[in-house]
Amino acid sequence: MKKRIISILALSLVLLIISSGSILAADNNVTKDQLLKAPEQQEAQKEITSSVGLAKPAFGSFKYNKEGKVKAIKGINWGLGYTYRNYFTPGLEEGFNGYWEAGTVAIIAPYAEVGTDFVFAMEDDGSHWSVSAGIMAMTNFNDKYVLPSLGVARRF
Repeated sequence: MKKRIISILALSLVLLIISSGSILAADNNVTKDQLLKAPEQQEAQKEITSSVGLAKPAFGSFKYNKEGKVKAIKGINWGLGYTYRNYFTPGLEEGFNGYWEAGTVAIIAPYAEVGTDFVFAMEDDGSHWSVSAGIMAMTNFNDKYVLPSLGVARRF
């Protein structure tokens, strides 16, 4: 039992480090501040900075690609853990956007998810509503689960 707890804690830590971008960072992922420093890309920059809703993450911030489009969302989820969601598409667009997601629940229990965000009512500044659906695989100290995931968020 002790080995199992240690391995779950180690896996949780690895997922958090990787998903936060501390170890692996793609060349096309830049922060909003880096984009604002490049005058030729200021025009393409979207102004959205926050995500709030009954989704993962419940409260989050964004990562942008070179074109100034949302590439990833990271933040705190309703399960008292951390979430990192990365989109398969080059940037968040109106319509369906596939994603993969990794994070924790109850601070240390790891999970992984794949799914889609349906983005609608996108405004000129990039703010929008989003409905998400996915399949989540997670574990706690004793069991493994595969669960559906649904969410609604306002991103502004």
